[in-house]
Amino acid sequence: MIAKVAAAQEPDGYLYTVGQIGRTAEKPICCVSMSRWADLRTGHELYNAGHLFEAAVAHFEATGKRNLFDVAAKYADLLTRVFGPDKNR
Repeated sequence: MIAKVAAAQEPDGYLYTVGQIGRTAEKPICCVSMSRWADLRTGHELYNAGHLFEAAVAHFEATGKRNLFDVAAKYADLLTRVFGPDKNR
C-alpha cells in the first residue's frame, strides 16, 4: 500500500489522492476543487496531510522503515514552501 501512495505523489511532493483523481476524472468528484489549496477552510488537503504525517511516524517507529516517512517528509517540505514564513496564510 505504501508503494501505491508513493506512486501517487506528484514530483513536487503534493499528495491528495481524492483531489488528484477528482481533477482528472471525466465527471468531477463532488466537493473537490479544481486547484490546489482552494478550499482550506472546509477542504481536507491539510487534514489528510496530518493523518499521513501521523501514519508515517507510527510506521517508522514500528518498523524502522523510512518509505512512508520519506513520502510524508517530501509533502511537508512542499507545505513549508507554500505556507512557510512570509508565504500564503
